[in-house]
Amino acid sequence: MIGWLFGIQSDGPIRYPELGFRSDAPAWVILLCLLAAIGFAGYAYWREDVLNNRQKIFLGVMRALAYAIIIILLFEPKFSFETEVKVKKSLIVMLDATKSMSIADPRVGSPDAILEAALATDKLPYPSTEMDGGKDVRERISHLKPGDAKTCESIPRSELARGILKHGNLKIFDRFAKEYNVGYFTFGDKLEAFEPAEDETLPGAFVKAEPVAESTHLGGMLDKAVNRFSGRIIAGVVLLTDGASNQGEDPLETARKLGNAEVPVFPVGIGMPTPPDINI
Repeated sequence: MIGWLFGIQSDGPIRYPELGFRSDAPAWVILLCLLAAIGFAGYAYWREDVLNNRQKIFLGVMRALAYAIIIILLFEPKFSFETEVKVKKSLIVMLDATKSMSIADPRVGSPDAILEAALATDKLPYPSTEMDGGKDVRERISHLKPGDAKTCESIPRSELARGILKHGNLKIFDRFAKEYNVGYFTFGDKLEAFEPAEDETLPGAFVKAEPVAESTHLGGMLDKAVNRFSGRIIAGVVLLTDGASNQGEDPLETARKLGNAEVPVFPVGIGMPTPPDINI
């Protein structure tokens, strides 16, 4: 009833309702003022000779009520209670949009790297049982279609990132959207925000963003994205990047600073740090 009256959507019961005043004046002072006002209103009409007793009582009561309301408002009344309201935390998702993300790392001769690319782009299902997970890597990639196998041998980093974002089996970001208020950003030498349309979970323009930025200000862009959510509870930052940073603040120092502020950074490494040698 109280929640409905005040328009509050709570996730728990209303507890400890309390009526009081913001003023620091003690209760006896407020009571004394009310009694004085009531007494003055009664005395003012009691002396009127042109009114009969019924009129005196009615008008005296009305004036006393008016005085009482004014006095109560002057002492700033308040009504307080406790309840529980679940507030969604914020989650920041950042996608590297620099030119280094267009690099297609050669994976020929590295079955593990090919398998990683196939899993990330949903060309092979994740193992559903321990037996599937225990299969030999070469046996698992042998199930790839010829065209998919060729693609996974040399796939651009940006395509790997897109595969993770819109993975049809895991649907990670669909789950994020249900649990958090998600902010989507691309970054390079500048930070660009994206909002999903009404019928979207993941902004289409965000997923399709091309890696065209000339330089990577990873540390600075990370700090800037978090600052846009200042004053909110941030669950963390999901960072899809190849890790290259050639301008601005040291990203490790920025991540350390954010960790101290209880904002964890979850980097998702895209690409191969040491591509395999190919013998010709």
